[in-house]
Amino acid sequence: MLGAIDHGFFEPIHHPDRAWFLIGTRVTIVIGSFFMILATAREFFSQRVGLLIVGLGGLAGILVIFSILVSDNFLWILGYYAAALVLILVLSLAHLRAWPGARWMVAGVIVALGASVLAAIEFEGFLGLGVYGTYHVILLPSVVFLYLGGRAMRKTAAV
Repeated sequence: MLGAIDHGFFEPIHHPDRAWFLIGTRVTIVIGSFFMILATAREFFSQRVGLLIVGLGGLAGILVIFSILVSDNFLWILGYYAAALVLILVLSLAHLRAWPGARWMVAGVIVALGASVLAAIEFEGFLGLGVYGTYHVILLPSVVFLYLGGRAMRKTAAV
């Protein structure tokens, strides 16, 4: 939603503080992606393996946040976010029959990854929305699917 606000309101008027809003939005995406990694590790792995995955995910997130502060390359964010989604996808597919949220997660991840690929190849899609407007519109159903899948996660876990 922050990206949609940025592309819809701040970017068109060339707001003088847009750079700070953009950095904040991108850092928020990285933090959200880290929490997807954390929730996935808690759901599917033992405490030891989960802590390793969370540690590696946290370290990678810190590196991506550093890259946000020194460059203007959205592909770093897409890569980190895609890694979190692929982790969720692989584990959801592996537990497709046993885990009630798996089908929702698979659907959400496929839509999100599809939207990310379209943004990476700069697909303009919907007339008048541009690359990132199209990305955000395609991403909306993914949020609903991931939410429904997340509702099936355990309330307590190992990590």
